Amino acid sequence: MMGRTTLVIRSIFIIIISLGPLTTSALQDGLATTPPMGWRSWNLYGTEVNQEVLIKIMNGLTKKRAPNNKSLQDLGYSRIGLDDNWQRIHRVSKQLCSYHDKFGN
Repeated sequence: MMGRTTLVIRSIFIIIISLGPLTTSALQDGLATTPPMGWRSWNLYGTEVNQEVLIKIMNGLTKKRAPNNKSLQDLGYSRIGLDDNWQRIHRVSKQLCSYHDKFGN
């Protein structure tokens, strides 16, 4: 008959051995070494986003900062996401188009 300690040790050993094969494999081609990193407009600006705001954010992502003289772009933040409120439905054509007063260019 096994003692309680021996039973616990054997159980832990079996769990560790069974978890061993749970490894992942990936191509070593240099792609997707980090998740997509960037900034999205909705959480900060909601419906108040416009072209001027996006230009300021893009400049902020590319600005070099102390102490290592790197920008967020240098660190992998390479995406800007314009989530919502850039679009409207055209009155006549019923097609999706941008707000020219918010996004002139």
